[in-house]
Amino acid sequence: MSEREDYYLNLNLSYLKNLKTDIAKTEIISDFKVVCAENGLPILSKNGILYNSSKNPIEETVDLFKNLENNPENLCIIFGLELGYSLKYFSENFKGYIILFENDLELIKYVFQNNSLIEYISKQKFSIATSTENLKNMLNEIKKSDNIKHINIVANKMYSNIYEKFIAESYQYE
Repeated sequence: MSEREDYYLNLNLSYLKNLKTDIAKTEIISDFKVVCAENGLPILSKNGILYNSSKNPIEETVDLFKNLENNPENLCIIFGLELGYSLKYFSENFKGYIILFENDLELIKYVFQNNSLIEYISKQKFSIATSTENLKNMLNEIKKSDNIKHINIVANKMYSNIYEKFIAESYQYE
C-alpha cells in the first residue's frame, strides 16, 4: 500500500471506528480498475463489472434521488458504495438519516484508499452496514423508535441485481 493510500484509508476509517479492524485487515485480491464513463467521469470496475452507469454516474444518482420522500424524519438506505457518487449526492441533499449498505470489504477498502469521503461519512446522520445481520440490527433498532416515519430504499441498476433479495426483505421494516 502506498503512503497516499494508507493516509486516505486511515483518514476515512477514523470516522468509522467500529469497522476499522475488519476493513484495514482486508486483503485486496480482486482486480479493481477506475475507467471512464462516456461523460468522462471515473467509474469503478471490479473484475470487469462496472459499478455505475457507463454513460453518466451523476445522472444515474440524481435519478435515484428524484422520487424519494425527503424530510428529516425519513431514513434512506443506499445499497452499494461504488466510487461514492450516491453517498456524496445523498449526503449533500437528503434531509434525513442515511445508512449505506456495502458488504464487499475489499471494495470499501479500495474506495477508502483512493478517496477522502470524510465530509460525508462524518455526518451525525450517517451509518454504514457491512453485513445483512448488521443492517437488520440497525433496522430493528430504528423500528423500535418513533423517530423514523418512512424508509427509502435505493440502489443503482448494478446493485439492484446483486442485492435484489435483501432489498425486497428490507421493505418489511417500513
